[in-house]
Amino acid sequence: MRVVHPGSLAEAQEIARDAGGTASFVAGATALQLLWANGGTKPDNLIDLGGIAELKDIQAEGGDIRIGALTTLSEIASDEELQTGAPLFAHAIGSVAGPTVRNLATVGGNIANRNGCLLPVLLALEARLVVFRSGEMRDIALGDWLRETAAARDIVCSVIVTARGDDAVWIHRKVGLRRAFTPSVVSIAGVVHVDGGRVGECRIAAGGGVVTPKRLISTEQALQGKTIESCDWASVSETILREVEAPDDVFR
Repeated sequence: MRVVHPGSLAEAQEIARDAGGTASFVAGATALQLLWANGGTKPDNLIDLGGIAELKDIQAEGGDIRIGALTTLSEIASDEELQTGAPLFAHAIGSVAGPTVRNLATVGGNIANRNGCLLPVLLALEARLVVFRSGEMRDIALGDWLRETAAARDIVCSVIVTARGDDAVWIHRKVGLRRAFTPSVVSIAGVVHVDGGRVGECRIAAGGGVVTPKRLISTEQALQGKTIESCDWASVSETILREVEAPDDVFR
């Protein structure tokens, strides 16, 4: 296996193009280690993005918080801007693996593999991505990017979340094969605004592991305008089960 260290995004993408399907972008490489432990194929080339400075740091830009793809999960969890503006995201980081892994794992890696357990959280926050594609930067909604083909050689450069006010209720739950230090079997996240006792805007998403990450639009519609007392929770539960796309097994 060959490890290359490009100095720019353009060089990294050129190397990937020349290597065809035998190369993988890496930063912390924790997701790749998990893949290999489960019998996944090792690529011939690892393209280390760690030396590209523009993929680092957390910046507040107006009402948005831009998080560089190389930012580690530990750095996100301790960032004051995110703790205040996106507490759901900062909280969810604590459910990913263990502290030593979070010191290496990057937010870009959790997103780029399209099965990270943080994806439902970012969907509920209506996150956007900045990706380097075909030689240029593109700003795209995370939900739209996830619906595209996974074959594109995009480099995830940053994720952008909008700082929210204090009027929203949020929840995050991750289920794994163990209580801690485990990949998700499924995660669910939600952000719900309540006005006058009624559910207003709400965003609910599920995914992680083998479960396709997606917004649960029909579930959101079933809740909007309802009070807690008037909501048909059995019907909401049935709607969730219809919307979540997951391979069936006894545990799940």
